[in-house]
Amino acid sequence: MAAALASPLGDVRTCVEVVDIRRTAPGAAVVSCIKTVHDGRGGGDAHTAVPSHGALTYVLRTDSGSWRIALAQTTPTRAAPDPPQ
Repeated sequence: MAAALASPLGDVRTCVEVVDIRRTAPGAAVVSCIKTVHDGRGGGDAHTAVPSHGALTYVLRTDSGSWRIALAQTTPTRAAPDPPQ
């Protein structure tokens, strides 16, 4: 992690907004999020720029009484979706 933060990736910040949490079974949940990436590296072009918005999904499970991320998946989107009403 220290090497990544010392590289140009250290200027890329990600914000995650939790939109929905659903318990799918005892000890399991799915978390739906909107991810926004702030690329502070500058000088990027369409080939090197990271997508600025995405849908992020976490699958959580309990382990010894604590929630753990079992899986994380991101799908780039063209624009930040509006949260459901």
